[in-house]
Amino acid sequence: MSIINNAEVRDMLETSKTTFGSILLAGHFSYAVFMLSDGHKVDRWGGKTAICVGAIGSAFVNLVSAFLFYSDYHTVPSLMVCNIMNNFFQPFGSLSVIKINSSWYKVSERGVFSGVMGVMIGCGYFLALVTGGLILDNFPFWVVFAKPGILLGIFACLVWTKVSDKPDSKLVDMEDERLSSEKDFGVEGAEVVEQPSTDSKEGEGGKSKKESLAGTFIGDVKKVFANRSLRVLCLAMTCVGWIREGFFSWFTSFLEEVYDIPVGTSLYTFAATGVTIGGMFGSLSGGYISDRFFDSKRAPVVGGFFLLQGLVFVVLVWGIGPDNPYGAVACTTLIASLLFGTLTLILGCASADAAGAKGSGTSSGTLSFFAYTSSGISSFVNGYLIQNYGWDLWAICLLPASFCGCLCCLYLNHVQNAERKAKKQRDIQVRRDDAL
Repeated sequence: MSIINNAEVRDMLETSKTTFGSILLAGHFSYAVFMLSDGHKVDRWGGKTAICVGAIGSAFVNLVSAFLFYSDYHTVPSLMVCNIMNNFFQPFGSLSVIKINSSWYKVSERGVFSGVMGVMIGCGYFLALVTGGLILDNFPFWVVFAKPGILLGIFACLVWTKVSDKPDSKLVDMEDERLSSEKDFGVEGAEVVEQPSTDSKEGEGGKSKKESLAGTFIGDVKKVFANRSLRVLCLAMTCVGWIREGFFSWFTSFLEEVYDIPVGTSLYTFAATGVTIGGMFGSLSGGYISDRFFDSKRAPVVGGFFLLQGLVFVVLVWGIGPDNPYGAVACTTLIASLLFGTLTLILGCASADAAGAKGSGTSSGTLSFFAYTSSGISSFVNGYLIQNYGWDLWAICLLPASFCGCLCCLYLNHVQNAERKAKKQRDIQVRRDDAL
């Protein structure tokens, strides 16, 4: 939505920043709810089927949106409905990628995988921000929606014919799977979310299939919340969602109004390219650092990224003047790099580390629920504050979440160290008892 969150589009829709924030709010709330439910569906259907369902559905909604703008029927309610429908199908994409790759990668390789996932997300932002800006500058507005609709249809066919849910020879053996359930952000003893049963009956009570599915869904979500590490990560993802959408939904308007960098200019294209390439670099570097230097523990790296992005945001809003647009572009690139790294490390690694391959969809869907609930509130609140109080309040609204996320990771790292120390002591005591 960043590409259409500018003065020209808001004037065309006859909306204020606050009203546009309400459109984002509706989309993100629906996305949050569907993330929670779709994660469970991904675990049941398998990643390949789920991603094809999501791609085809999202393609249809985008083509409908293109038709609405083409026929000049682009009302706020119609856009809200399309946004909600699109956000039902979109979660299948990211959750299915995590589901499929959790079967292909071992725990010690998932940091690098999260970087690859971040590159894919970055490519999506590149298509939206860079090519979308060029489309707005040279073609009718409806083409912005027609383009992803066509591409999604093409890639749905490619996924169905070329992608496999699991490798032919299982690369993740039972020991690796055990470790994946014990090293959620480096914490031993995380409970595995088992693969939901597909039986039509459950237990001796002979419940119906519908009742069984509902019970399994609730049971799996309860297992996620029973994990202390995941409870802390839910709070961290709340901070990620607040910062990410508060930044990505409004940074194009910030550059346009404060630094006179409107959509379609060469400097805007440079900024959008920097954001996407920076995001790719942040994802790859964060995953590599966590695997290579922190023994596949994510908390120290994520905490550092949280802290740095808050400091860079201070520099962007108050450290450089409006006569330094290149400095602003550099700051937005660095912020995007740190945000992508934070998001992909938590979502791409933590969910698979905590739940293993079988329950990664439910785990990542639950974390995403908190992120996108926060994103929806952030979009609306930031739109209201920017509309009424200016861009200084934008920064003041986002900064606390950066430092809160850092504190979450510090606490999590402290818990991890204590639990690892206690586990070593128990192992030593067990060996002593066996020796006696």
